[in-house]
Amino acid sequence: MLEREAKREKNLETRAKELRLAAKKAEAQASKEKQGDDEEQEEQKLKDVEREFFNLISQVFVLSKVVRFVPRIQDVNLRIVCQPKSG
Repeated sequence: MLEREAKREKNLETRAKELRLAAKKAEAQASKEKQGDDEEQEEQKLKDVEREFFNLISQVFVLSKVVRFVPRIQDVNLRIVCQPKSG
């Protein structure tokens, strides 16, 4: 009878240990998935920022070509900005 109780306790301890290990494994898996999602979000943000950067660079490039072909645009803009307000 004592052997049966000892065996039962041993089995219960083994089962509890297995459950703890399974819980740890599930927690680690969830953590990895969350980290993967965070990395994907960061990668998407980086792509968006990079796309915006290149759009701005291309706009500056286009504007610089326009300004080179029509140099008076710069003069007109400077006059408008630099003229004191009358009043």
